[in-house]
Amino acid sequence: GDILDTDVQTLSNGIKVGYFGLIGEDAATVVNMPYGSETYPLEFTDMVTAARSAVTYLKDTEGVDIVICLSHSGVNEPDYTTGEDVDLAVAVPGIDVIISGHTHTLIPTPVTVGTTTIVQAKSYTQRLGVLDLEYNPGLSKWDFLSYDSVVIDDTIPGDAYTQGLIDGYIA
Repeated sequence: GDILDTDVQTLSNGIKVGYFGLIGEDAATVVNMPYGSETYPLEFTDMVTAARSAVTYLKDTEGVDIVICLSHSGVNEPDYTTGEDVDLAVAVPGIDVIISGHTHTLIPTPVTVGTTTIVQAKSYTQRLGVLDLEYNPGLSKWDFLSYDSVVIDDTIPGDAYTQGLIDGYIA
């Protein structure tokens, strides 16, 4: 009950966004590898089955306008056209955006697979990916307008409220 299968957020412009998360087969193996299955008794649903279920629920029950998958699966370098997230986009065309992870890759330009856009902004909060989308009603899909991978470092001022909390804990 602590991990949500899906989440829905209505943006200030009225667009209803549906989210779901996945862990890929390679990542699941790494999670279970350190001490064996007795210590890590985790089981994972097949990612394509889980994704299809999530997309169906988000679109048919929640009525979302866009489906975003937060994936810990990844893409392969150097051209980013292979990997578990590419395979997922092919198998589950109802996903509009896959925010990829696990392979710690910086995809400089979004990868398009059918009507799915795949992005990944490196790893360990070194960067923040900023993806601007626009709905294309003629093709019933979301097109990316721009994508930027912003370096996160000490030149970016912290949120004042959050920094205040941190300073309080430090004190």
